[in-house]
Amino acid sequence: MTEEKEKKILELIQYVLRLGVFFSFILFFAGIIFNSKKILSLGILILIFTPAARILILSFGFYILKEFFLALSAFSVFILLLISVLI
Repeated sequence: MTEEKEKKILELIQYVLRLGVFFSFILFFAGIIFNSKKILSLGILILIFTPAARILILSFGFYILKEFFLALSAFSVFILLLISVLI
């Protein structure tokens, strides 16, 4: 049962990373074609937040697997990333 949960969490992480990179690439390409700094900035923002989303999913995944110390550690890293982006 635990291996199934781990596999689903890892698949979700892979999916989120692929989507983040894909949408970032599309926005970069569109920004270059339309010469739009706003679209390019959005692509960069998505590329920056993709690893943060991974850390958040890991945090919830560890919580589901009852690895509470790892869940707290991952969530702490996520909070530190958010603070660093906001400052």
